[in-house]
Amino acid sequence: MLMTTEELEKKLAHVVAKVEKEEQISAFYLFGSYATKRPRPTSDVDLAVLLVENLYRNAVLEQRLSLMAEIALILGTDNLDLIILNEAPASLAFRVLKEGRLLYLKKGAEQQLVRFKAQIYDRYCDYLPVQRFFSAALAKRIEEGIFGGRPGKN
Repeated sequence: MLMTTEELEKKLAHVVAKVEKEEQISAFYLFGSYATKRPRPTSDVDLAVLLVENLYRNAVLEQRLSLMAEIALILGTDNLDLIILNEAPASLAFRVLKEGRLLYLKKGAEQQLVRFKAQIYDRYCDYLPVQRFFSAALAKRIEEGIFGGRPGKN
């Protein structure tokens, strides 16, 4: 069932209160259709966190699973996606930073967020020409009817 943006906003206040108590979280974002206030009946709640620097890999996974479970309880739905920005592909992290809403920034984490944004913008800009090349090649193959198979074999 679709949660209204107003209902989500009320529940997010409780989520932010929970996130503020987590020492390992530097920043917390809402992104996707709820952030743009255009949810559809099939929309999930898209959230992203920037964790403190230098966390061990298994601690990142534990943090994600634990936080997802706690947020699902607060929101009353498991129809959510939680992205760990530290490990997200540059294209996804760029989208979160560009289109998302920053809901929480830990005191003292401002410099970490600035460094992270600079790193993501650099990686994204380096990757963009490659992405455009492959997208154009894919569009051409689809147009020629050879996507997903060999010419004349479809």
